[in-house]
Amino acid sequence: MSLASLWSESELQRFVDDGVLIRRGLINHALLTRAAGLVDGWLREAYDAERLTAYTNRSFAPELEDHASLLALYHDSGLAQLVGQLLHPASCAPVSRAQIQIRLPDGAEQPVKAMHVDGVSCPHLEPTDLQTFTLIVGVVLSGSVTADAGALHYLPGGHRRMARYFAEDWVLGQAAQTPPDVDVQDGIPLTAAPGDVIVMHHLVPHRVGTNNSPVPRVMAYFRVSHTEHERLALKALTDPWLEYPMLAAAARPTISETGELRGHPHSRSASGRCPAPGLRTVGRRAHRPLVHAVRPAAAPAATAAIFRAKQRPEQKPLLLLVDSPATAADLFHLSTHARRLTERLWPGDLALRLPWQPEAAIIPAVGSPALVGCPGGLLGQLVSLVGEPLAAAVCSISSPAAADGDHPALTAAQVAAFDHAAQADIAAAIDDGICPQGQHMTIVDCPADKPARMDREGTVHARAVEAALTQGGPHVG
Repeated sequence: MSLASLWSESELQRFVDDGVLIRRGLINHALLTRAAGLVDGWLREAYDAERLTAYTNRSFAPELEDHASLLALYHDSGLAQLVGQLLHPASCAPVSRAQIQIRLPDGAEQPVKAMHVDGVSCPHLEPTDLQTFTLIVGVVLSGSVTADAGALHYLPGGHRRMARYFAEDWVLGQAAQTPPDVDVQDGIPLTAAPGDVIVMHHLVPHRVGTNNSPVPRVMAYFRVSHTEHERLALKALTDPWLEYPMLAAAARPTISETGELRGHPHSRSASGRCPAPGLRTVGRRAHRPLVHAVRPAAAPAATAAIFRAKQRPEQKPLLLLVDSPATAADLFHLSTHARRLTERLWPGDLALRLPWQPEAAIIPAVGSPALVGCPGGLLGQLVSLVGEPLAAAVCSISSPAAADGDHPALTAAQVAAFDHAAQADIAAAIDDGICPQGQHMTIVDCPADKPARMDREGTVHARAVEAALTQGGPHVG
């Protein structure tokens, strides 16, 4: 058995970003010669031209799928160790079959596969059949090293687009495999020589085309599954890193300097929206809790997830986060005092209890009056990026269910502990250090027809609130 050099940190990050890794010359000459010779012999002696469509849709040389010389390409080349590294610490199910794909030479008439992901809405399967896996490994056995020689074409980063598609626009049983914007993509050709290997995330769309070279293009593929894939299969269509525990942290979203939310399959540009499937945790170091659980405020199922994870009574509303004082004014009545506070202390660690505008649709999860904040920093960027108010709460069990040791999470380890204990199904976390405050938010009650009143002092000092309201006048009650 050969031992391959493990993936480097930069290669692992490339797999997160592109969903594809290529290792040149991995398969040694002896393994390659035996496997290629086996398939070449089948092609000369057993190939049935009348079964070309069936071969193309499923596998050439189906009677060889469990042959030792083919399986050795995976098990005896170091390839199994490389795949295991990607799924670590999870385990792979045994790989006991190979799929052979051949693109016949000289522009032969052969079915062309458009952009697709395997095992979903396949024309040769029942519409409700789901025959997916975790990743696919391809080994080049023979063929010309050119793009027009029947090369595999793949769409780097397409795993994120497909996860959005499966979450938002697809249902089990529909015929469409890919969205229109993916259908029209040509993809990047795998210009690889015999012995080269491609490892590709299951959700990366790919296609093959006509082989215009004078020699057949032969690939051996191995479908690799997480040991729990049968249970996770449907959910893994919308969460690309569900089956990759080690890589999940590298795939967590970050906000770039240009305001783009990167890394999560449901991210959008700064002008779009970012649907949130599952609790998200977002944090920053200075003056703000390491984490908030955030969900779109107007989605009952979304806010219910926060109440459920925190064991929070429904009569204890959530905090509503807005992106600007203007958004707050659209939804809530702002008294003179409230306007002064939003103008002078937002964004910041100040929440105002505000009455709704008469024409506004009250959001039950945040109550009436509502506690409204306008955060700065990373959390503020996320609210702006999503494009709608978010309901939020710190990651902790709420009273009266909270035990003596239950406190707001201030470190990444405490977030993980909360997630595990509460079965919160947190979808993404951004860790930027230890939070110095456990109760950071200053709260001021701002009724429509009465003076503002300090309800709780946090990181925004009472004297700062007083200065914003009075500029040296009477004290706040």
